[in-house]
Amino acid sequence: MQKHPIKERILHFATILIVCILLGYLTHDLLNGMFVGIAIGIGFVMIGEGLIGNRR
Repeated sequence: MQKHPIKERILHFATILIVCILLGYLTHDLLNGMFVGIAIGIGFVMIGEGLIGNRR
């Protein structure tokens, strides 16, 4: 399993966090959107990249 560059991992995390914050803002629940964004972002960076990397 190859490691992705740190810039790419930060970009993935930031993108997921921003999308979840925007969705939380649109549903009038900004705090919940931030928590969900952080949780999904960490999960994707830790687990998702390993699964995607194995398929390449």
